[in-house]
Amino acid sequence: MIPDPDLAFVEETWFPALAPLHDHWFRVELHGGDRIPADGPAMIVANHSGNLPADAIMAQLSLHRASGRLLRLLAGDVAFSLPVVSDLAVKVGAVRASRDAAANLLGAGEMVGVFPEGYRGLGKPYTQRYQLQAFGRGGFAATALRHGAPIVPVAITGAEEIYPQLGSVLRGSALLGAEGMNASNIGRAEGAAPIDEALESLVWGMADVFAEGASTPLRDLPGWALGAEGAAERKALVELMRDVVLSIARGLGIPYIPTTPFFPWLGAVGAVPLPSKWRIDVLDPIDPREWAEGYRGEFMEAPGPGSGAVPSPASLDDDPVSILGLSAEVKGRIQSQLLRNLRNRKSAFY
Repeated sequence: MIPDPDLAFVEETWFPALAPLHDHWFRVELHGGDRIPADGPAMIVANHSGNLPADAIMAQLSLHRASGRLLRLLAGDVAFSLPVVSDLAVKVGAVRASRDAAANLLGAGEMVGVFPEGYRGLGKPYTQRYQLQAFGRGGFAATALRHGAPIVPVAITGAEEIYPQLGSVLRGSALLGAEGMNASNIGRAEGAAPIDEALESLVWGMADVFAEGASTPLRDLPGWALGAEGAAERKALVELMRDVVLSIARGLGIPYIPTTPFFPWLGAVGAVPLPSKWRIDVLDPIDPREWAEGYRGEFMEAPGPGSGAVPSPASLDDDPVSILGLSAEVKGRIQSQLLRNLRNRKSAFY
């Protein structure tokens, strides 16, 4: 049973709290809000980026202002494993992502928010910004086909710059283990360093800073920081840091820990998102069944006696051609809009 959101909390507390961030920090502009279906089941499919899911909650506020409808976000397991965050997620209408949850929400006539890239999009390095990652195996397309719910592609420009990820200290199996990797369906992205390598580099970097800025002879610096005689101490420090960080991260179920130009180097100050300028584009809705039938008709012959042609499936939501084709179509439309926005914008910050 999917819990109902606390609408009074959403209207009176949640959205007013987000408004300053939405209106004055990110200065979000919504285009195409009139394309949001006024009622009935609908699936909002958007790109995902920024290391933290700020794009999801900014989209929730923007789309609510334009349509009066609450976007029921399909969220990852992490949102429901953290204290306070899990309770907040339920209150604002988020649901643990699964096909069954999406089906139940659509069956109830809700507007569902899907981010098919998942952690792959959220935590990709800055060098891959605005390059859409894999849209899973088309689960959202199969669900939309099954329920006949319109798919509304949404392109979010600006979120990539709030936490420009230079790399990742922890990622994938080094953090979650094989079981966690299978459960979360994420992989190690380019730019992620093995934990021992990353922490050892951090220790050596600290030593370099100490040595370069020292006003006293290097022999007066801590013995573990420099020289071969400190190798054992450095190795022990790396192992200690590794155990502490992995224990905390595994306990919280965090899939990766990003490094940006400011985090973790500036501590809490480094966690403040950069004030990039956002644009959210709501694209033309897609009738999934109509699109899939037309798509198959473009290259699949009508079966006749002895023709050898592939017959139409009993159900489009069981047809890999329709599912994968529809998923690729949605991804392509979002990617094209992102590229247009990037060509036209003057700066990421104004």
